[in-house]
Amino acid sequence: MSSPLRCFSDYDELKSVIVGRSDGFRLPTLEYDILPDELQAATHAGLPESWTKSEDVATEHTLTFGVEYPAHLIAAANKGLDDLSKLLQGRGIEVLRPDPEGLKNQTAESGTRGHSSRDLMITIGDTLLIAPTPFRSRSREVDAIFSHIIADVKKGGGRVVDCRTEQYWQRAEGGPLCFLREDKTEKDQGTPLTEKLPLFDAANIIVLNEKTIVYQVSTTGNRAGAKYLEEELKRQGMSVVIFQYYKGAHIDSTILPLSRNKIIFCEGRVSLKEMKQLFEPHGYTDDAFIGFNFDDMSPIPIGLNAISSPWIGMNLLQIAPNVVVIEKDQVKVREKLQKHGVEVLDVTIPYTRDFAGALHCVTCPLKRQLIDNCQRNVRQRTADN
Repeated sequence: MSSPLRCFSDYDELKSVIVGRSDGFRLPTLEYDILPDELQAATHAGLPESWTKSEDVATEHTLTFGVEYPAHLIAAANKGLDDLSKLLQGRGIEVLRPDPEGLKNQTAESGTRGHSSRDLMITIGDTLLIAPTPFRSRSREVDAIFSHIIADVKKGGGRVVDCRTEQYWQRAEGGPLCFLREDKTEKDQGTPLTEKLPLFDAANIIVLNEKTIVYQVSTTGNRAGAKYLEEELKRQGMSVVIFQYYKGAHIDSTILPLSRNKIIFCEGRVSLKEMKQLFEPHGYTDDAFIGFNFDDMSPIPIGLNAISSPWIGMNLLQIAPNVVVIEKDQVKVREKLQKHGVEVLDVTIPYTRDFAGALHCVTCPLKRQLIDNCQRNVRQRTADN
């Protein structure tokens, strides 16, 4: 029996993917989960000082908690996600969706449920990992809306590992500060999270190739999480490279590999020198690095909450080596990618800053076709010509 799971990179040919939904979306109240408030300031790192001090962004740091987003915002986001699903299905990719019943009757405690399916699950090699998210409000999200997918994966012979330990569930009962560092007793290791148990979002990880994952230590991932993954991935002969140049949240609006010979990065958060130090040992040469600056980002309208920074404009989905899907309004992103020989498809997904999720965030790949060296060389020669 062929396993329903196989992802040995973030860019090999996509075969099966989960696409999120936005029904009932809201930010949890601070009384239940304080992390979203801490997250916003961190994710705005690397923006030009002239922009962060302008009157135009004065309201960006005011968030509305506990209230369901207006119906027109949710409808617009869902249309974009439906259109993305159709685009992928049109290319022969299997698309799975959250359970709509699990998205009903949400409360101020349930948080940002459903939209960003990549945040809480990731397929690495032959295993689907359920992440021990530090967002208390999202701790049971997978069980509520993705259990039908997980059941089918297991039925098909797939290996699923739930990284939420007994200790995790015990601490989750401890209130809004339950996963934060105990300042008087714990050393600061570049994250506000405690190091007494593994904590990470799946979106802190990229699968670089069949031997390596890259793990970001940040507001949403601690060093204990990296150690946990090192042990878990030994059976597949994979290792963990730690990335800690940016203290915000997830890694996928900072760096993303497009293939074995191209990788994009956010120049406001990580330098070209740092990128070369990190990725040259993994085969990326001087012409592999595609940097994006703030001027490359098209403005993204805000409907209610500016959770994510404008850098989410470079958050894209890889569907094959050097073939990506971007948000349609990101014109300069498209132009720069095309200049580097990348094939670009697009779809309109509005209010990505409000929903804290663009193309990469809202998709959770389950299966990719590993392309062998012969196929890879033919495709590269075709792209070069």
